Amino acid sequence: MKITIEEKEYEITSPVAGAMRIRSAGAKENGLDRYGFLPKTDGGRFPAHEIRGDRVIFKDESGEEITSLSLAADARGWRVEFPLRPGERLYGLGDVDRTSLDKRGGRYRMWVTDVKSYRPIPYLMSSRGWAVAVNTTFEHFFDVGASRGDALVVSGRASVPDVTVFTGKDYAELLERYTAYAGRPALLPRWAMGLTFVCNTQADARELIDDGLNFRREDIPCDILGLEPGWMEKNYDESVNKAWHPERFYIPYYATVGPHTFLGAVARLKFKLSLWLCCDYDITFFEERLLGNEKTEERPTELNTGGYETAADRFEEDEHFVNPSRKMDTETDPEQGWFEHLKKFVDQGVSAFKLDGAYQVLDHPDRLYGNGMTDKEAHNLYPLLLAKQMSLGFSDYTGRRSMIYTPSGYTGIQRFAATWTGDTGGGFGTLVSMLNDGMCGHSNVSCDLDVFSRESVHFGFLQGWSQLNSWNYWRHPWLLEEEDKEIFREYDKLRYSLFPYIYTAAVQAYETGMPIMRALPLMYPEDGEVSNMLSEYMFGDSLLVGVFLGRAETEKDGVKRNLYLPAGAWFDFFTGEKYDGGQWIYYVPPKGRAGALFVKAGSAIPTVEPGKYIGDRTFDEILVRVWPDGDGRASGRMVEDDGVTLRYRDGEYRKTAIRYEDGRLAVEQEGRYEGMPEVRFRVIPAGH
Repeated sequence: MKITIEEKEYEITSPVAGAMRIRSAGAKENGLDRYGFLPKTDGGRFPAHEIRGDRVIFKDESGEEITSLSLAADARGWRVEFPLRPGERLYGLGDVDRTSLDKRGGRYRMWVTDVKSYRPIPYLMSSRGWAVAVNTTFEHFFDVGASRGDALVVSGRASVPDVTVFTGKDYAELLERYTAYAGRPALLPRWAMGLTFVCNTQADARELIDDGLNFRREDIPCDILGLEPGWMEKNYDESVNKAWHPERFYIPYYATVGPHTFLGAVARLKFKLSLWLCCDYDITFFEERLLGNEKTEERPTELNTGGYETAADRFEEDEHFVNPSRKMDTETDPEQGWFEHLKKFVDQGVSAFKLDGAYQVLDHPDRLYGNGMTDKEAHNLYPLLLAKQMSLGFSDYTGRRSMIYTPSGYTGIQRFAATWTGDTGGGFGTLVSMLNDGMCGHSNVSCDLDVFSRESVHFGFLQGWSQLNSWNYWRHPWLLEEEDKEIFREYDKLRYSLFPYIYTAAVQAYETGMPIMRALPLMYPEDGEVSNMLSEYMFGDSLLVGVFLGRAETEKDGVKRNLYLPAGAWFDFFTGEKYDGGQWIYYVPPKGRAGALFVKAGSAIPTVEPGKYIGDRTFDEILVRVWPDGDGRASGRMVEDDGVTLRYRDGEYRKTAIRYEDGRLAVEQEGRYEGMPEVRFRVIPAGH
């Protein structure tokens, strides 16, 4: 369908229910469409709307206007404008900002940038029941009431207007519709939800195995051991000829695969092995071949150069990021896809890959890519293509789920990769970053846990997935002071005991787009106290986490406060003490804890006895921990599947509804999957 606005013709489609995509008629196909990051169908249901003069008016189900937009484009660029009402709040944009949840009052550049903006996601949703996604990979800007307090203005100098507007009754429905459009979060393999430990970058095979032995001997649960760039023969080898370091990781040339290698030893200790990678390869050649296009562009000798300001607040300093721009690569073989050379490592037993920011977060001002794009269009697209090729390459080759983790991303990154917050540690800013990711439907998020900060340990084990990166240092938990080591062990075991609950939340994210870590406005949209709450979040349906509480500490009417409990009754997970919600309290964590963990009254949470690893195991005994409401009732749910294959996409999993009443537990189960065990449920009262 076509419409005319200010004498310009636009095409409107409805790719999913409650969405309208508006783009300039006859516009060139953009990279998100070309490479399958946006749906090509037009079979949805338009939101209620009316075209009035030069504006498109969007309405709710009762017919009341909730927003409108106007579009303009000329030789200088394009602009899309929405009016903003008093008190209207806006959330999203991913890792574009680490200081707030509510984006109103700020101006934001949508450009993948080292440290400052690893994952800008051009999606913003409003408290008035509407959201907008911008469908371009060119640089553009969101002015969220900064220049004019009563207007959201999205603008760009390249490309043409192309936006999708969503309507919904609340944030949850908006997220569900947006992720139906841009893609649901991937369901990671079950072992990826344990602890990932990344070894010192100078480690050799002996030290790798010793690290694994120490985790097992110290009774500190862990599932993934990762190697940094030192595993390669050539440090930071971005080529397709990379090989194991011949001294540190020697494998006999005459027997490269088998249980006799150090990888076999790692596997027998029940760890998965992860390899660090950097990439500057022109991966667009492969994407074009997938589309049936063999003809590619000639390489240029020079394009206009440019760059950006280098961030100075890195947590880790790395010489490979000193120069903020990169020249043409000399490594690309147009006939060889990037993942092809990694298959030999998968054959040897590698199960996961860590994609460093090098060099995907840097500008490439002189580059003309094989698909004909310059960096102006390809820069934001590149991290998506890399994650896509890694994820699909691994799954197509093995038939198993991938665990690809990267700091970088753009629209749809949640479909292919987990992310961590880059070289910025595990402090307060990383929390804000992850909550903003969740506001865009990206669920599998983490940071580099700071083992020397108890607050970071508390925070680091209550995330979508957990990572401890030793890098150039000695952050090994068994090298901590005895008390700190015990605190680390207890938090680690807490995470492992919560595995059925966390995995159930991950399935919910896959089905609906609701993230595991949920900023409080997602769950309590009508509560003004939480509209920009930065030190608390919901972890799944029932657990409330408070972290870095010193930042929230204030005094009102002479009373200190640092933690807000939303409406309802809440129990302290650690002590069992009950609190009334709808109020601020001053919370002091009990000895050995470094933050708050509260349970919503009426919750029944499935847990297990923590083991030394999750691995590929299923569990045949579930310990249901109950925190009854005022009527003595509690409920919860659990979802299981084989945890390894892709069969969950065909609905092969079992769902269990859990109900507790009058001291009795009842469960109702539906669904099946291959290898499904009979499960015994046992009640554990609150506080035990």
